[in-house]
Amino acid sequence: MRKLVLQCLMLLCLSAPVSAIGAATGAGAMLFDLSAALGKKDIASLRELIDTQTILYVGTILRAPGYPQNDPLEVLSRTVSLDALRRAEEQMFDRLGSGVAQNECSDARRPGCPWVPESVARATLIAEIDNTTIYAVDNKHGIRTWLLLKVESGRWRAWAIAESDREARVLASREFQDTLARVRKELPSLIEANAKARAARQQSGQEEYEKRTAAIEQRNRAEKAAKDAVECRVLRISTEERDSSAALPPFRVLLLTLEVRNTNSFAILPKTWALIFSHPDGSQVKTVTLDHGSSGDAMPLSADERKTLTLTARSINGHEHVIEGWNMGTYSAKAKLLNFDRK
Repeated sequence: MRKLVLQCLMLLCLSAPVSAIGAATGAGAMLFDLSAALGKKDIASLRELIDTQTILYVGTILRAPGYPQNDPLEVLSRTVSLDALRRAEEQMFDRLGSGVAQNECSDARRPGCPWVPESVARATLIAEIDNTTIYAVDNKHGIRTWLLLKVESGRWRAWAIAESDREARVLASREFQDTLARVRKELPSLIEANAKARAARQQSGQEEYEKRTAAIEQRNRAEKAAKDAVECRVLRISTEERDSSAALPPFRVLLLTLEVRNTNSFAILPKTWALIFSHPDGSQVKTVTLDHGSSGDAMPLSADERKTLTLTARSINGHEHVIEGWNMGTYSAKAKLLNFDRK
């Protein structure tokens, strides 16, 4: 009879969920607490039971380009923001507190989402490696995720999530533990140093941009002042018909006579002028652009020189009525230097 009882007890132990056996060591009890907290959406308890910061660090290391061949610190220090990690941690708890994460994990069709209360309660003990205990969590679709637990400051906490048995064992290895400890220790200071370096470069670039902008504005002001220093008065406007060639009909040109004075302290070579016709009320009617060189009078204006110029514009279509209006006193006309070269 005693032998039969012992055989029955052995069968019960073999058929019980492994998590229940793990409860004797503390890990199983922690899983039952985690299951209850997930079901109740108890944020305070979840913060005690889940080391979200380490989970995020682990995920960040695994996603680092070139890992494990390349050192993740160098890449992560350039690509990861501490603020982004903090926001991700809060978002994770927000999703757990609202039940969104639990629902998504329950319906998940791929590994990596263990937060299903009833699945965590039935978790299966897979292995104990160094200071890490690995459990398998299966959702209602049979999708398995590996949850890694360890004791920190006298309490069990979930610190990593794996998508395969092999990955879980890699995360539990001493080599990865050393990498994780180094990343957690050095990454914040490296991120801060890189952020300061970027800020310095941006500041330097901003200062350089401001210098260039100031130089351009100063040059534009100087050019405008130089153009404004060329005083100009319209003396006469007329049109003239000129012969072209035997094959082409005659054409009309605009003749503009100006009295110009260069009050700058340097000589200039005018390039383009604007002839502006206006109503008596000051509203603009037409603007005709004239090339200074086309008149044959492309000589420079010396400093403080006064000169009378006659400029020619070949195309005057559409301008005849304002020219006639100027001659009749209907419109006013003024000329303005648009651009020039220094001599």
